[in-house]
Amino acid sequence: MKIDNNIVKQLGFFMTESDSNSFSELIKKHLNDILFIDTERSSEKTVKLVPSLSYIKVAGVILNTSIFSLEEYVRLVDAQETAPYSFPMIGKGIIQYLPSLPATYDSNCLKNGRLGASYLTEDIKTADFFRKVLKLIGEGSKKVYLVSRNREILSDIPEKHFVALHYASKEYDGSNEKYLTQSKSRYLVAK
Repeated sequence: MKIDNNIVKQLGFFMTESDSNSFSELIKKHLNDILFIDTERSSEKTVKLVPSLSYIKVAGVILNTSIFSLEEYVRLVDAQETAPYSFPMIGKGIIQYLPSLPATYDSNCLKNGRLGASYLTEDIKTADFFRKVLKLIGEGSKKVYLVSRNREILSDIPEKHFVALHYASKEYDGSNEKYLTQSKSRYLVAK
């Protein structure tokens, strides 16, 4: 989606903790200068680097430091004067990561997470970075389909802009009332 001179892109995903670890390893294997940052609001200005996306429980970012350095990122945080401090989640060299979590309305189900990016149209490096990360997430993922609670497929057309990674697609396959979900009325399985 383009808004004025800004590009906004996102992909919904379903990931277990094991999937998050595998995806983190894949990113670090194929891309250089990558950091994972936990961006949950804090009373401290300290940027919280984590070794894997699986450590992120509320929100985080994948930062490409060859596009936007850690020092530049820290300056954005330091510019804030009062707590709680928020940490930038969009912009040059940054991909927003919102983790998949158990659904609050049904603990047997896994609610989708999201990768998102927002950057200027002329920012070719961030566009390329986001494209590469999407390609990596697509390598081992499956498409998801809308189903009823009795596992009857309601649509032969996969949900747009959503994928399920390996462990999420196996664990939340509709058996034992365990589903992937986008909302209280949208249950999905991967195939």
